[in-house]
Amino acid sequence: MSTNKKNDYCPAFLSSFTKDKERRNIVVENARILCEYQEITKHVVDLTNKIVQELNVKIPDRQVPYVGLSAKKETELTDKSRALLLSDENAQTGFTERILAHIRVNGLPLSHIVGILPAPGCKKIVESPEEWGNEIPTEIVINRKLFLDCTLTDMLLDISMFNSYSFLKGGTLEDKQTFSFKKYRYFQDRSLPCFFDYRNGSKKLYYSFAFSARCAENRFNVDEYIQLWNDFINSAYPTSIHEGWSVEEQLKNHEEFHNLSLGKILRKLERLDAGAYLLLRINRTGGTRDLHPFIRSLFKTKNVEIGKVQIVPIDMLKRGSKFERILQNRDVSAFKIIKRE
Repeated sequence: MSTNKKNDYCPAFLSSFTKDKERRNIVVENARILCEYQEITKHVVDLTNKIVQELNVKIPDRQVPYVGLSAKKETELTDKSRALLLSDENAQTGFTERILAHIRVNGLPLSHIVGILPAPGCKKIVESPEEWGNEIPTEIVINRKLFLDCTLTDMLLDISMFNSYSFLKGGTLEDKQTFSFKKYRYFQDRSLPCFFDYRNGSKKLYYSFAFSARCAENRFNVDEYIQLWNDFINSAYPTSIHEGWSVEEQLKNHEEFHNLSLGKILRKLERLDAGAYLLLRINRTGGTRDLHPFIRSLFKTKNVEIGKVQIVPIDMLKRGSKFERILQNRDVSAFKIIKRE
């Protein structure tokens, strides 16, 4: 059996064959525990991309990009950094001072960066100390063992959703900062529920819509999350129009674009109505042999051959079905396509 990473079991299977990913990093204060945090980020990516997959199945008119996350040392701070992971209150001053100096000297175009301080029994969001400056406006104080994974997941989810809108993704740094302010004001004005406690609130505080869609540290309401975003966008950006990519542009993000027959795929799509579809391709033949009859039926072929393609409506995805099983094992690659009028 192949050792290719694409052949490993993966619940977030739609992330396996797309290059459309938003990559961010967290900066760890204590370099001695960098390896530990790198393992944590892998788990967070799995959690996040599983939810992003559910979003992609339920959102028919946009591609919601998947995410990547890594842990970095303070010397590796970049414009992709989104959180500072502090080890304890006694050590944070020197660390944040060095981070602020790095941001100011290098002029990093950061729309926001959040300080995360692990603290037993806590899950609250507060305004950062004055000495942290405007570059780090918010401090999230959490019980690390219980809430670090869901905190990072919720931050990544809003990054992913933000970048699914063409009119938001291309904005300037000022546009992104204005967006963050509008989002927090929307949360305040509507008195939305929040998984975290907010303290000493101001217009500078960071807020993710995922905070209001989270029911518990291990439960997330995807439908509520989509509705929150829809309501906010309709309210704050009523005249903005999302301009999606053409099918050919979408397919260029397929990990195996060079192996696809573009002409054949476009001809198949011409016969279909507008909507969201999955482009399926037989990726291997040995993983789920007991499902070969199902695969032959799905692809309308006599033999299970690598490279065969089929296009099906995305709503074929049913939890626990044979269809989902072959995708989780990646015997068949799946790639979301949006066909417009």
